[in-house]
Amino acid sequence: MGESLKFGRFFISMNVATVIAVHHLEISKHLKITIESYYRWNVLPILVFDKLSPEVVEFIKILKKEKIDLPPVATVSWVTSGGIGVGHARDVGLRHAVELGFDCIINSDSHVVMMRDPRPACASAFESGFSFIPHLTSPFDKFPQPSNAPQFYSVIHTLDLNQYADVYWCKFKPCGYDPVIVFSANALKKLMDAQSDKLIIGRGFGAELHDITMSLTRLGFYGACNPSVLYIHRVSTGEEEFWRKRWNQQQLDLFMESMGVYLLKHVPEPYRSRSKYSSGLKRVQPWQKELINQFNKAAVKSALDAYKEFVNSNPIIYPRMQLF
Repeated sequence: MGESLKFGRFFISMNVATVIAVHHLEISKHLKITIESYYRWNVLPILVFDKLSPEVVEFIKILKKEKIDLPPVATVSWVTSGGIGVGHARDVGLRHAVELGFDCIINSDSHVVMMRDPRPACASAFESGFSFIPHLTSPFDKFPQPSNAPQFYSVIHTLDLNQYADVYWCKFKPCGYDPVIVFSANALKKLMDAQSDKLIIGRGFGAELHDITMSLTRLGFYGACNPSVLYIHRVSTGEEEFWRKRWNQQQLDLFMESMGVYLLKHVPEPYRSRSKYSSGLKRVQPWQKELINQFNKAAVKSALDAYKEFVNSNPIIYPRMQLF
């Protein structure tokens, strides 16, 4: 697993894993493309399923037909989170990778193509805590090809999460919902120490990646913006059957819970109350509030200060907007 590589004058040996939260409605052929693109660079994919339901068991059989075998920690590792929600699954997967002893841990969507070795982004994460990578986009329903679209670092949301802008250049980014985010295991361990071993508190899809990245920023780390395009993100329209089918009432409730957790943890008044997701505050659970309180005692800066630092670093974002 370990591989010694030289980046500039630095000699770094690192073990790299990628954590991919997988729903049983995913398209297996697309997941296969993602996994094999990580294999190419000697990165171990760790697939995380929310629970070992009959639907997941059937999906694993389909993956085997695609030559994606799932033995524990060999060519692919897989775990079940024993709970519901993609946020919970990502939390379990990232903590699993830390426990396995990986140095660099990548959170990844299940429909990306890693075109180059991600270890330069790992080197950035070692220095700063975590890092973002500019990427190209490709239609979800076609085999991915590099496009003429400009590279960008995904988006930056306003403090109240009401609006977002594309980020085309940045020195660092305090938070994000990027398709690929690279973490230093040491940074993740520090966040685990501040939250009774949890990394992500919100259980649903929504603000769970914003939470973990902003949490690290508030602990004193920086989301470095890696300069080189390393991957293609296959963008869906939101109308695909596998996407629409997963959004039952339970998942919608967990989405609002995740947004509420972020608002309560990172967003001060009056920004919190004016957010279009403010109703999610009612869904934050007592155990989540306790962890939020633990975190805020350990944090060294506010989210507002983090946004101000980002703006003062003169990033290129479009549309230009007031972030706070």
